[in-house]
Amino acid sequence: MVEAILTRGIPGSGKSTWARSWVAERPDERGRVNRDDIRMAVFGRPHGVDERVVTRVQNATIRALIEAGKDIVVDNTNLNPVYNEKLINFVRSLGANVRIRDFEVDVDEAIRRDSERPNPVGAGVIRGFHRTYLSPAVRSGI
Repeated sequence: MVEAILTRGIPGSGKSTWARSWVAERPDERGRVNRDDIRMAVFGRPHGVDERVVTRVQNATIRALIEAGKDIVVDNTNLNPVYNEKLINFVRSLGANVRIRDFEVDVDEAIRRDSERPNPVGAGVIRGFHRTYLSPAVRSGI
């Protein structure tokens, strides 16, 4: 059975670095799908694009890889539970086994890593992701 790994973590947590390495171990058997890469390939910019198109390209790529028998990694943040559930259901509908791989990192370390990227998302975005999805209040259900 094809395996699909969905990474989960704030920007700068190491998801894409790990995903590239994972695919490089067996490039003939594995593929990587990333929304940021799709935005750059399709629109030539990392932000402010038609996300519906990004989702269509993402899903078409996922489908093509799974139908070709390739294991995949989807190395987006995958923190929004609504979108995450839709993605999990879609991947499962294609017959793949889904596994979540969490990436935990200190917020300040994620900001430092992000600042060294060619297209940083910025400290405000990273802190926002953390506050919205990973803060202690969110995790405890408060």
